[in-house]
Amino acid sequence: MLISRDLRIRMTAAAARVRHKSARLLGGGRLVELRDLPHEILYPARTVHAPVPVVLPGELDKIEKLGFRGLVRDEIESIATGTRKIGPTLRVVLKNACIGYGHVYTGAIAHWMSSTQAPSEPIVGEFTSAACRSSRVGCHYFGHWLRDDAATHIMASAEHAPIGLRSPGWPDKGHYKHLFGQQFTEFDFAYVGELIIYDDISQNAHKAERLAQLRVAARRKVAGQAKGHVCYLQRGAGGKARSYGNEQEVLDRLRAEGVTVVQAESRDAAQVLGELMGARLVVSVEGSQLSHALLALDEGGGVLTIQPPDRFWNSHFDWACALGMGYGIVVLDKTDRGPVVNVDRLLATIDEMLRGR
Repeated sequence: MLISRDLRIRMTAAAARVRHKSARLLGGGRLVELRDLPHEILYPARTVHAPVPVVLPGELDKIEKLGFRGLVRDEIESIATGTRKIGPTLRVVLKNACIGYGHVYTGAIAHWMSSTQAPSEPIVGEFTSAACRSSRVGCHYFGHWLRDDAATHIMASAEHAPIGLRSPGWPDKGHYKHLFGQQFTEFDFAYVGELIIYDDISQNAHKAERLAQLRVAARRKVAGQAKGHVCYLQRGAGGKARSYGNEQEVLDRLRAEGVTVVQAESRDAAQVLGELMGARLVVSVEGSQLSHALLALDEGGGVLTIQPPDRFWNSHFDWACALGMGYGIVVLDKTDRGPVVNVDRLLATIDEMLRGR
């Protein structure tokens, strides 16, 4: 009986998965990070000394816990001194690689990338050689898909036709693929004779050159509605986990000060970019929506993040520094009615950032 190509590749991926799990039970197979595999260093890890963020006295004292890894005291020291440890950009070549079940398998090892389940009719591919434009964080968070994976695509396309792993169906994906002119397919299963895959999530100088290319592509196709303005980018209903209790008060005060309020989730990406394009400063709760600002801020602009005290995370600090942008922080106050913004301190931080831009 003849077996179709798609079924053969899915069976190969299933066998790779079983082989990996069996090897782990015997102490041989392992889940690996790309840095653990033989690799080429395209750009080394470095410690950089960035401009110190704009933070009013006492704000950092509110921080209780970081959103992901690390220690609060180390992050506070990094902010206070502007000293940041920026990771490398790595290139890894895998032979006879199988993509399936959100992993990349080769031999008895596996690299986990995606948690998005394949549909009943998965997308299957087979390649002699290919370059992967996806990252683990880009397969889980829209902001990283937009910021990191779109930048990796530029590097990958210089070697082979880029491929990706399935990520969630975020509504703005199609717009940005068209905006950047990036053509690729996200696969559920694939066999690749020689797969190039990158560790490219650090916001170093190598990455900054490609982020600058994305900014040029966006400004070439999107006409801004203003220039030199201040925007508040509203996170929307999807951001409940980082909402705060007095947002309406904040919006009213900001509008009274002439700030443009942009609703990220109630408009499509073209409208959001049009309203943000050319902004001098973008203010928002920390989150993926701030990656829109990366593309739209005027040269030398700035980004001000409103941070939860129990999920503090400076993912936007490093790209802002790499692109010569200003960065500021306001931490939410904990009250009986939940976390709230001290509006007077927010406005004072905005004023301080504008003086420096």
